[in-house]
Amino acid sequence: MKQVVEALYDGKVLIPQEPLELQPGQRVLLQVSEKPSLSADAKSDRHVLLAALWYHFSKYPPKGGQIPDEALRREGTYSEMYCRGGYSE
Repeated sequence: MKQVVEALYDGKVLIPQEPLELQPGQRVLLQVSEKPSLSADAKSDRHVLLAALWYHFSKYPPKGGQIPDEALRREGTYSEMYCRGGYSE
C-alpha cells in the first residue's frame, strides 16, 4: 500500500491533513519531502476561494450539532497514546 498525504509538522510530530489507511500502532516507512511554495497568483486565488467559502458557510451553516472544543484538540492525542502503553518498541 502506498499513500501520499500532506502533513503539518508541529515541532514534535507530523500531523496528516487527511485520514490514513493505517491501523493504530502500525509501523510505516516515511519519506519526507518539502512541499513547493505557491506563486503569488495561486495565493491570491486561494484567498478568493477561502473568502467565498467563508461567506457561503456563514450564510448557510451546516446542519447538526456543534463539535465540542475538546474533541478538536490534538495536543494530548500522542501523549495519551504513549501514557496508556499504546505503542511498544
